[in-house]
Amino acid sequence: MSPSLLLDEIEAAESEGNDDHIEGLLCGAVKQLKSNRAKPDITLYLSLMFLAKIKPNVFATEGIIEVRFLADTVLVSQINTLLK
Repeated sequence: MSPSLLLDEIEAAESEGNDDHIEGLLCGAVKQLKSNRAKPDITLYLSLMFLAKIKPNVFATEGIIEVRFLADTVLVSQINTLLK
């Protein structure tokens, strides 16, 4: 999924009350970041950070909490790569 559509898809799923779809979208985004460690998608990364700022509640499910732990490791690695 393109980063530009991620926010729209999550808002649509949230308005429908479809938490499983939100969780799937967020997990897919993290998986995409993880699979491109050498050249991370900055737009996707920033979309996730923006989403975390404006809708922190979507990151509060049990599945996302588990993924967040894994994502923290990936994102720190990617940030270090970008800063080199």
